[in-house]
Amino acid sequence: MQMKVTTEIVHDKRYTKKEYLDLGEEKYPVKIRVTYNRKQKYYIIINPETKLSIDVTEADFKKITGERPRVEHKELKIILNGIEETAREVIKSIPVFTFPDFELRFLNRRNDARDAYAAFDKYVLSLTNEGRVGSAVSYKAAKVSLSSFVSKLMFEDVTPDFLKKYEKWMTEKNKSSITTVGIYLRSLKSIINKAIREGTYSPSLYPFGQEEGKYKIPSGKGFKRALELSDIEKIFKSETAAGSSEDKAKDFWIFSYLCNGINMKDILLLKCRDMSHDVITFVRAKTAGTTSEKKSIQIHLTTKAKEIIEKWRSKKLQPDEFLFPILEKGLSPQREYELIQQFTKMVNKYIRVIAKDAKIKFDVTTYSARHSFSTISLRKGASIELIAESLGHTNIKTTQSYLASFGIEAKKKLAESLTEFE
Repeated sequence: MQMKVTTEIVHDKRYTKKEYLDLGEEKYPVKIRVTYNRKQKYYIIINPETKLSIDVTEADFKKITGERPRVEHKELKIILNGIEETAREVIKSIPVFTFPDFELRFLNRRNDARDAYAAFDKYVLSLTNEGRVGSAVSYKAAKVSLSSFVSKLMFEDVTPDFLKKYEKWMTEKNKSSITTVGIYLRSLKSIINKAIREGTYSPSLYPFGQEEGKYKIPSGKGFKRALELSDIEKIFKSETAAGSSEDKAKDFWIFSYLCNGINMKDILLLKCRDMSHDVITFVRAKTAGTTSEKKSIQIHLTTKAKEIIEKWRSKKLQPDEFLFPILEKGLSPQREYELIQQFTKMVNKYIRVIAKDAKIKFDVTTYSARHSFSTISLRKGASIELIAESLGHTNIKTTQSYLASFGIEAKKKLAESLTEFE
């Protein structure tokens, strides 16, 4: 049985640098001590901001390792905790511990910890393993774009000036939209926030923010996606051949519109057990893997919505079967993602044809159904709080305190108002 390997952050006062002796300063290096089979080895800890060893006085070391360190000491404590956690992860990855094996892996990991692209790769792998393929694809796209701009990117290189240059390069040379720039840089911001939590990035280097000298991630200017009620009526009344792709696209677009603007992924992930009489209850896939408290969304099913379900539903009625037979049990996350993408593209392709034939001026997509639901609901007098709950906007702090206050009767009244043209 392998003996236990222990780690500890220590203040190594066995020696100090000559420069400190010359200045009369009693500073000593902070190191990580690894103990195995009664043998101890010490490893210098490098500050990612200064790229120098962390040398402090005994008084400062006590403040850093105390329960409530102040800002300047707290930053160092975060770095130290992150380094020790990395060492522990390396130790767990070694089948039979040896110091040479540990040193090879630990020193490589310590360098990788400052590499933004290595952090992207690690997070993409984590998302993939969790089955969050869509998010993995999004982060991978951000990394590909950034690496096209610069081949190597360390965390300390991500400055406000760097971000401004990247934005300019994307919009002027690559002709990318501001929306795309925002998506990619929010991914980078998320990676940096994760590095701060892990102690491999100093908060003092943080380049994002609203204050002067920081970089503000741009957001694209909104454009009209919501349809007028008269345009929605045209879609409802459009003629399509029964069972055709156009027929299916039309029905699923209408189903999305009538059901709180539910997106195609969430529609296809619905199980038979999620439906009870006139109500569907589900948790958005977008938030299911990221929020500690899973917020259920209730949908009141109108007569039209129930007709669509009966028309396209699975013939299998077991509770754990998918409500619509597009997906099937046992699919890999990658295959599930591919099928959802294919289905969404199909709906978008044919709903655009229907909209064009109906002489609707605006581009109609699956997202239009969601946006139209919220906009028309607001025009019909629904409160913003009810709409927020219906959409599952658990990330909007201004509406979160109201999310539990509406019952199914209020949602039933709202749902019935969506087809007042009939």
